[in-house]
Amino acid sequence: PILHDALAVAVAADPALARVAPRRVAVRPSGVARFARGGRPNADVCLAVDEARYTALLEAALLGGAAPAGRPGWRERLLQQ
Repeated sequence: PILHDALAVAVAADPALARVAPRRVAVRPSGVARFARGGRPNADVCLAVDEARYTALLEAALLGGAAPAGRPGWRERLLQQ
């Protein structure tokens, strides 16, 4: 699973973590964001994330380090419950 606020902070700290591209985005009154046609780009949109690196960074920040090789990480332990 991706935690979007944490991902935004991680990409701001390390832009190589994700592939982003300029796009035109419109936000509806309901708060839903959609791609908009025409006009100049007004946002950098994340198109792909290095999920393994992001998860390792998140584990290190929240849990003091990634799981040792061969042992389940926090996500795997949570899913096993």
